[in-house]
Amino acid sequence: MTKEQIITQLKKDHPQIKIGSEEQGYQVLESADYDQMIEIWANDLFERLQKEQALLESRQALLNKLGITIDEAKLLIQ
Repeated sequence: MTKEQIITQLKKDHPQIKIGSEEQGYQVLESADYDQMIEIWANDLFERLQKEQALLESRQALLNKLGITIDEAKLLIQ
């Protein structure tokens, strides 16, 4: 998933963002602040997805090096 796809999905899932608390009240973010918050969320999610992908690739490389499948590796650690 690209960062642009993440931004599109976040905007679809969160058409408006409110900040604040019940005690102080909530404020709806206006367009520039809204876009900035979506950008922050997208950067965080994109970074986490990249780390997960790198981990999956390194695990697969190790399995390939060992010449075993993930199911075989699970049997080894049981």
